[in-house]
Amino acid sequence: MPPVSSEKRSVIAGPSKLSASYRSVTSPLASKVRGPLALKQTRVEMNLDRDILKWRRLLDQARQAEKYQAKKKDDEKLQEVTEKWREAAQKAANELFELATEKIDRLGGFEEFVQRQKERQEAVKKNNILDGELDYEALTEEEKQRFDEMKEEYEEEIKQYEEPNDILPTEFTLEYMLQSLNVNYKLIFPAEGDDEEDDEEYDI
Repeated sequence: MPPVSSEKRSVIAGPSKLSASYRSVTSPLASKVRGPLALKQTRVEMNLDRDILKWRRLLDQARQAEKYQAKKKDDEKLQEVTEKWREAAQKAANELFELATEKIDRLGGFEEFVQRQKERQEAVKKNNILDGELDYEALTEEEKQRFDEMKEEYEEEIKQYEEPNDILPTEFTLEYMLQSLNVNYKLIFPAEGDDEEDDEEYDI
């Protein structure tokens, strides 16, 4: 399987979790424009979000298959299946990268995106969303599940954007995106000799 091209790895627009970041952001145009254009903009955002979620799920499945295969190297059939998953994971990663890049572009670039996420986290902390002021027990099971997901996402984002600015990259790359999703880049796009190293680094 040929490695992903450098063009795919490089920034088009300008860790964690990316999961919350790229699902939750909305285009500034949608908040400023009214009427049919705003509705069209919203539909575009919703379609992007659905596509992103689909590719994230496929990527996660492929990651799990890859990690499991690492412990079962003697199983030739499993290796064959895993290779197919690796191909699917590479496709999912590239598709997700393009979609995430498109969303970041619509926000004005990577630096603007990072700034918006920082502001969002400040608003979260200011409003004490994570401080337990909500009557959790009064929620339905579905609401509790969604709240728990949001809380986990917010906590991960807070950790990410509280890091010193010099730790955050100035570019949005495929490798950075996978790192933000807690996916080992070399597991999906292995170079020669990477597999053995990854087995030692990533325990299941």
